[in-house]
Amino acid sequence: MSEFALLAINAIFMANVMTYFGYGVIGLQTDKKNFLYLIISCATTIMGVIIGGSIVFALVNYVLIPLDVIFLKTFIIVFISLIMSYLSRLLIKYTSKEAFYLYEKSYQFAAQTILLVGIMLVFDYSLSFLIGIFLVTMYCAGYILVQLLLYAIYDKLDNAHNLKPARNVPLMLYTISIIGIILSAIGMLF
Repeated sequence: MSEFALLAINAIFMANVMTYFGYGVIGLQTDKKNFLYLIISCATTIMGVIIGGSIVFALVNYVLIPLDVIFLKTFIIVFISLIMSYLSRLLIKYTSKEAFYLYEKSYQFAAQTILLVGIMLVFDYSLSFLIGIFLVTMYCAGYILVQLLLYAIYDKLDNAHNLKPARNVPLMLYTISIIGIILSAIGMLF
């Protein structure tokens, strides 16, 4: 049980793809307008990561490794991420058309694809299936943790109060950098 707790802490804090690796930073800009849209978007992203991670795990271990074509792994990850992002956008559209048309931005599909690719690239496919799915789920828990933390402060961030030379950089990037340093420090303790 303690091994799973350490794996969970490591995946949520140390290997948090939102902060530590930075793959999810692009997705932070659009989900903060409405809490319902944030929850629906995070839920569909997490479903896409878990289903896509399972598919990639099966393809890598049962097709690519036996055929000795492991170099195709990145292409397969990107392809499955695109499919999962598209299905996720469709699910959001059918769940809440009002939220979809009000809060969906043209680059949200690309942002979610980058996030899915990032999580699937970080994943270690040499582990057993159950441990792998557990780690992917904990990566998603870290993703939703950061999303909820930043939802609360998103409206409070105002670039007008920032130092004049630094106003071209979105204040959200400063905030996510600080949270990344904190989460990495917490992860180093374990």
